[in-house]
Amino acid sequence: MKKVISVLAVLLSMVCILTACVPGQTSLEYEWDRAGYYNVVGLGNAQGPEVVIPETYDNEPVKALCYYSATVSTLSYDKDSSLNEEDIKTLDARVIDYFGLGSLKKLTGIETLYISSLLAQKSGSSPMFRLWYLFETDEGSLNTDGKEARESLKTLFYAPSETDLNKSVEEKFAYFSNLETIVIEGYCPVLMEGDFHNTGLKHLYLPKDVRGIEYLALEGVGRDSASAFVIHYAGTEEEWNAIEKDENWDACRYNANQYEKANYTIEFQSVYEG
Repeated sequence: MKKVISVLAVLLSMVCILTACVPGQTSLEYEWDRAGYYNVVGLGNAQGPEVVIPETYDNEPVKALCYYSATVSTLSYDKDSSLNEEDIKTLDARVIDYFGLGSLKKLTGIETLYISSLLAQKSGSSPMFRLWYLFETDEGSLNTDGKEARESLKTLFYAPSETDLNKSVEEKFAYFSNLETIVIEGYCPVLMEGDFHNTGLKHLYLPKDVRGIEYLALEGVGRDSASAFVIHYAGTEEEWNAIEKDENWDACRYNANQYEKANYTIEFQSVYEG
């Protein structure tokens, strides 16, 4: 009997390998873009809790998500599906270069997001380069359109390329009240004013290759002991001290030119291992 069970286990393992079994990952819906790549326009029959967008589909690159799509503007299941967008806890969209404005707003259960781009846009609009625009369809003032999805996000992995156009945009990760961990991998653009404003930041992981830190980059976080956070820097203390930093880069707020330093600590030679 033990031998039979062992043989069955081996056969099941082989089947899983041959069919490239990935828990929760099945097919997505795609739309061909005349620019020469595929656009992910739906969740298809993806089961969750983790969805990984592949680099290629039908031997062609996958580069966009609900971007200039003729059929949809947000990533979601078909209305007749028995699945729910809230069941997706992790989305790996590192291969995506372009997002449709508000394309992630229906992922109300998302807790972890992997991205390499912050560019969100809809037809006829100027490009937007903040995380917020991936979850909202309004190009103007703040609204509650994607609030539930924004508030569910807890961990962000951001791995931009050196050619990423968003490196000079302020408030890149702002307005995600429950976003506790931000991991910037590889190339690190300049941290700018208010990049972490109104987040629940607890851990910020930075690679050695930090280009600079500008005025009030930590505005709105670490205002007291209850909101203290840790900067995990992959380099040494000497390398950290050599990074160009504007005056009051680590101030969390100011009144009448009185600056208050954010409540944070720094751990050197520290990398994310989660």
